[in-house]
Amino acid sequence: MSKKLTKSKKKIPTNPQGIKKGDFIINRRGEILKVDKVTKKGFKILRKHIDGSWGSYGDSSFEENEGDVPAYIKLDKSEEELTEDLCNLIKSDLSDYQEKESESTDLILAKGADYVHQTKEIVTQKMNEIAVLERMLQNKKDMFHTVLSKLEDQVKAITKVIGIIELYLGVGEEIVQIQEGTPAPLDTPITFRQLVLHMDEEVAITEEQGLDFMQLEIFDDWVRKNHNSILPEKKGVVVCRPKREAKRYTGNAWVDSNINEENFKTYIFIKNGTDLYRIKTSHIIYPHLFPSQEEMEKIHNQSQDGWGFRKKDAKEELFKYKRNVLMLQGLIDRTQVFSPRPEGLSLMKPETCIDKVNFVYDGTNTITDGRPSYEKWLNKLNSKLKRGSRVFFKSFGYDDDKEYRMAQTGWESYRGESTVRDIDEGIYNIKRVEKDERRDKERLVVLHNPKDTVYRGGYYDFEMGERKRSNTYYLYRDDDMIINYDDVNPDDIEYYIKDRVNRENYLIMLPTLYGIMKAKREEQIWEEGFIELLKTQLSFKPTKKQIKEAIEWWKNKVIEVRPLKKEDAKALRMIKGYLKRNYGE
Repeated sequence: MSKKLTKSKKKIPTNPQGIKKGDFIINRRGEILKVDKVTKKGFKILRKHIDGSWGSYGDSSFEENEGDVPAYIKLDKSEEELTEDLCNLIKSDLSDYQEKESESTDLILAKGADYVHQTKEIVTQKMNEIAVLERMLQNKKDMFHTVLSKLEDQVKAITKVIGIIELYLGVGEEIVQIQEGTPAPLDTPITFRQLVLHMDEEVAITEEQGLDFMQLEIFDDWVRKNHNSILPEKKGVVVCRPKREAKRYTGNAWVDSNINEENFKTYIFIKNGTDLYRIKTSHIIYPHLFPSQEEMEKIHNQSQDGWGFRKKDAKEELFKYKRNVLMLQGLIDRTQVFSPRPEGLSLMKPETCIDKVNFVYDGTNTITDGRPSYEKWLNKLNSKLKRGSRVFFKSFGYDDDKEYRMAQTGWESYRGESTVRDIDEGIYNIKRVEKDERRDKERLVVLHNPKDTVYRGGYYDFEMGERKRSNTYYLYRDDDMIINYDDVNPDDIEYYIKDRVNRENYLIMLPTLYGIMKAKREEQIWEEGFIELLKTQLSFKPTKKQIKEAIEWWKNKVIEVRPLKKEDAKALRMIKGYLKRNYGE
């Protein structure tokens, strides 16, 4: 007969420290708490508020230990006494808490079980004393961190004040008068332009990656002749910096980054009649001198938000623009760059600015003339490229995968020709359009023979000579260094060369536009010469319009469109035949 198993009673945790209502205990974080009520499983505790009152904190169990040390330790001293003990401990050499040589196990056991229990109690008590002091120390450390954080905030606030004062006083400011002339009349309002410009884009020098901070004299020379293009008003301010993009100097990223810091410094260009000034400041202004209405609305909404970090962001953004205003106010008050200056003008007080200050929002809400951006215009134009089209190519950029853009024709089977090189600037026919599996799009295949010297033959029996086979190159419709040659409108070329809105990519855009403009002019001169030659070989006199019609017919007749300087003898014969058939006697 099986024996019935009885259920074991659940063990109720004991209260080893004898904690009772009203006792003070310390937790792992070093916080001193008060016991409000003792239960069978644990106790309810209270936490002290800043105002000195005690509030409910939660329930805790007697079994919540942290290793050999309880999660909560009963205190037999007041907080003041423990703090004094902690200070004495810090001052002492800690000898009372250093490890001492213990008695051997045999000697302890020989003295009996009571001595063993007594020794354990002493060791436990000492461990708890150390744990209490450790927790007190941690709590003080947390308090010191809080105080230190507040001190750091105060230091930042004081540093801001110092920065504002130095900004107003022009500490670190360098004023260079570019041109000396006659100041504008006293009643001329000061115009402040919102958008920060880039010197290299305005001057538009494309060699050596464009102008940089070491070539400011070039900008000064350009400004003397073209100041109305960046600041058409008689009296005003526009902010510039040398470059938008970083320049490659050494190829070392860390070194180049440090050098480029100068390219991103702020320069204030001031025009006062025919007096021109360039002022370098340590204060960074970018990308706008003052905020737009949309930005102000965003700052206002963030400042009303309940989340602290959004309020902080709004405060910092607004402070950034206030610094700009203070810097300009300093220039008005302490320098002669705006002389004669109106009395009582304070940029921080709108009522004093009426009829004395204008703000031009050229960085936001820009009204365009309806033309697409350069990028959209180019993409639409190049989307028409197909087999037989002519494309103008400028040059591969720094980041282009040149190796992948060239079909290698080197030592294949020890035959053919070696030394693949870059494709030259010029006009090329698209031989075919094929799928590029690697880039998952179509590529345009063109051929080019640079007529350079190459090695031909086998590994041992080779010879040097002029290249006979053309290299194969791959272009793509979304390349920014190519333009659809035959479909481009010369008026569009002129427009985008002069357009300042699309100057962001001027290092690629302008050389390509200038290059195709030059090629178009050369072809036009050749065609005009061809037309004059054609007239001398005809017995009748077709009109210029009829001749141009015949030339277009010839271009469409041949498989590939090409300029007349290619195969002109054959072209001359075919065009003469067309004119005789359609307009001859």
